[in-house]
Amino acid sequence: MYLTVRERLLLVGILPAQGDILTMRTTDDLRRSLIFSEEEEDELELKVDGNRYVWNEKKAFEKNIAISAKGVSLIIMALTALDKEEKLTWEHISLWDKFFPDDGKSDAAPE
Repeated sequence: MYLTVRERLLLVGILPAQGDILTMRTTDDLRRSLIFSEEEEDELELKVDGNRYVWNEKKAFEKNIAISAKGVSLIIMALTALDKEEKLTWEHISLWDKFFPDDGKSDAAPE
């Protein structure tokens, strides 16, 4: 799945911090695939500014990240929990659309 810099950072932030061993191993695999290599950090000029990440938007790119079925399930559960708690932000919209492409929660007016 192709993910932007922002989407990768958001996903790392919503993955479960605790769970059973299978969940934690899946989470660890996902984090390893989502984090940025030194080369990517240099290319993006990625750095921490206070408590947030900043990067050069002109150099931003999408990266194809392999996500297992269990990983997709964990992400869907995390996004669903944020939705139920009404804690989604505008930054989550593109992730929602990628993991729930046919959810019927479109902002388009009915015809």
